[in-house]
Amino acid sequence: MSKLFLSLLALLCVSLRVSHGFGVGTLSKPFRGSSRITTVESLDEYRDQVSCGQSEVVVVRFFSNYCKACERTSLPYQKLSQTHPTLKFIDVPNTPSTAAIFEAFGITRLPYAHIYHPEVGLSEETKCNKRLWKDFSRKVKSWSDMECEVVYDDDEDPPETSYVLSRAGLTGVDGVSGVWLV
Repeated sequence: MSKLFLSLLALLCVSLRVSHGFGVGTLSKPFRGSSRITTVESLDEYRDQVSCGQSEVVVVRFFSNYCKACERTSLPYQKLSQTHPTLKFIDVPNTPSTAAIFEAFGITRLPYAHIYHPEVGLSEETKCNKRLWKDFSRKVKSWSDMECEVVYDDDEDPPETSYVLSRAGLTGVDGVSGVWLV
């Protein structure tokens, strides 16, 4: 009797998998940020969200749905976004549609983060795993409190509103990238 029950249960599981489209790796729910975190699904969305002319500091987290280290930092990242309402928070999942962003910035380890300043662009690049989380959250807090001072060279003026993403090769319309990079 128990062999028959287990056989029927196995057939039921297989039929549910086929009928509902469940495959390997698709059963886990993707991480969803809080309402304060914008999820970017393409290069164009990334350019729009991290664009020049913004008046706020932007914190970007690069992550993957199958990464255990990313999963462990998901909730603290959501809490961080709630604690610092003056900052803009963006999530970039590692998907085929965002692969160009990961490749352009050379991001090979996850979770990873960028912090963009409205005047100078990319100001911080750092790993943000659980072990380094306190350091990362201190950096975010210092940018939120504007304790970080932007220092220019003597012969350098603050950049204009068009920032070029030459290192990543991601230029936008009319040569303006819409993404800061120094």
